[in-house]
Amino acid sequence: MTFAAFALVSVVLIGMAPWRGAVPRVDIGRPGRLSIGSASDELLDRWIRRADIDLEPRSARRAWIAMAVTGAAGSAMISGFSSPEAVVVGTALGLAAPMVIALVRRDRASMRVVASLPEMLELTARSLRGGADLHTALRDVSGGSNEAGRTLGSVLERIDAGERLGEAMDRWVVALGHQDAAIVRAVIRLGDTTGGSMANALNGAAATLRERSALRAEIRALTSQSRASAMVVALSPLAFLVVVAATDPRSSHVLFSTTLGRLCLIGGLVLDGVGLFWMHRLTAAVSR
Repeated sequence: MTFAAFALVSVVLIGMAPWRGAVPRVDIGRPGRLSIGSASDELLDRWIRRADIDLEPRSARRAWIAMAVTGAAGSAMISGFSSPEAVVVGTALGLAAPMVIALVRRDRASMRVVASLPEMLELTARSLRGGADLHTALRDVSGGSNEAGRTLGSVLERIDAGERLGEAMDRWVVALGHQDAAIVRAVIRLGDTTGGSMANALNGAAATLRERSALRAEIRALTSQSRASAMVVALSPLAFLVVVAATDPRSSHVLFSTTLGRLCLIGGLVLDGVGLFWMHRLTAAVSR
């Protein structure tokens, strides 16, 4: 009980550190100083944006630590503060939960951009019909409310720096990472090369993208049961581990206190994580 209480208090103190300012924020942007905070914030911000979660990096870090504290406290109370292994497992689950959520939701932001590609093409075609050239039409769309259109800002910056439209669009497709973006690039590059009327071609491409989007939505609906089954299969061993650690001290002692038990625990967690990642890739690949 003493060790479990000590572990719980340690996790709580670590969780409170960001609010008290106990963790130093080091800056690497200046000569002679280390840069940890900005690098970690940049990495965390990238994960948050890909998962389409409306949080600042600092708030996300606090929520992450709060989940670890909650997991430690919950497992300690379930075990009656008598099982240090349960506290360790609960903390690990609390730390792993946000990573699982980010993994499942990691493509939400990019998919929202992809869903707005047809409207972007229609807005571009409208500007072209109004007498604008291609570059002006793209610039008008990039300054509007369309999410895919706003991503064209980087394309226009490269063009202003002297890069060709085709090369800038190639980089844009790589950054977006979706097949629909390749269709948009092909239509725009063809119109820029031939110099012909592009409005009808853009509207036709927009109709094609809408049909592809409707097909993907139907596929996602049909595969929703498979995704739910994948989550259940991946999380069930972890839930069983918490129950065993809290209710059977002998089993948890073998698992956490012997070399063979630790190897089994590490191997099981690794295989469970690999299985979750692979099942997510299989179900996500069907909807692309």
